[in-house]
Amino acid sequence: MGNNIASLLESDSSQIIEFLLQALEINRSLIAAMNKDWDTEEELYQAVQILTNQQKELEYKVAQKLNP
Repeated sequence: MGNNIASLLESDSSQIIEFLLQALEINRSLIAAMNKDWDTEEELYQAVQILTNQQKELEYKVAQKLNP
């Protein structure tokens, strides 16, 4: 896998930067959601579930890019 990442960095570093920025944004949103005062636990759960799904989609994109 290390070789895949190295070759991807050489060929498409802008894509890697985009993936990293997306991951940072998801993490920032997750932290904000955890620190927000929600009216109900259900609202918090829904917000976290959306962010978790976004993270899974991003991980899938990265995996597809590393293992075409």
